[in-house]
Amino acid sequence: MELIEWNLQSFHNVVLDIFKAYAAICKKYGLRYYAFYGTALGAIRHKGFIPWDDDFDVVMPRSDYARFAEIASKELPSHLKFRRGGIGDASPIHFAKVVDVREDVRERLCKECRLQIEEYPYIDVFVFDGLPDDLNDMAKWWRLRRYVRMCQLFRYPESAGRGRSFLGKLKIVACRFAGMLLNRNFRLTVDNTDMMRVVDEVCEKWSYEDAKCVAEFMFFRNKASRIIPKSLIGEGRMVPFCDTEICVPSGVEII
Repeated sequence: MELIEWNLQSFHNVVLDIFKAYAAICKKYGLRYYAFYGTALGAIRHKGFIPWDDDFDVVMPRSDYARFAEIASKELPSHLKFRRGGIGDASPIHFAKVVDVREDVRERLCKECRLQIEEYPYIDVFVFDGLPDDLNDMAKWWRLRRYVRMCQLFRYPESAGRGRSFLGKLKIVACRFAGMLLNRNFRLTVDNTDMMRVVDEVCEKWSYEDAKCVAEFMFFRNKASRIIPKSLIGEGRMVPFCDTEICVPSGVEII
């Protein structure tokens, strides 16, 4: 049997170019972003990509994210597209992507990386929202988050993932059934824009600037472990990443 060795260098180069175009717009307009998840880990541990990682993650405070969404179409190069979660092809996801839509690039990467790359290269753009300080408001926040998740499971059962235990699968079935009943409260659309509009309206109630803790509203795994003190985000700091620099949270090592 032939042993196939992956070579992700070409893929990393394309993804890094996407990030550079994104970061240039953020710098031009004074928008905040922070490398996060595996990208932040790679920056600290490898000063670049985790060698086997094919992903690039950034997070933005909601106000900066909304501004980027407004200007992306006119500021991004023609081969890059901003795909906001909840709309069209990006309907099942709750965040956004900046995507290199060149078919010849995707085909070249398939050959050079010896992988079947079905999606176009992209970077993920997540949103950080402030959390309410009041306990009653926080309880409402959690309830709405579960409510949206159940509706999402009804609409997109594949978002539940695979390999769960029997009890886990039973819970998902129950949530999907509840989502079927709750889903009537949303205006039916061909995509997910109605649900995301509700999420946006709720999250805008609590300012990122005034919050003590922040989180992605639509995170569904690891639960409270993804609630982060905003003091750990701070102003951010620049660190080396391949042949450029990226901004990471001030307390990235603790995170």
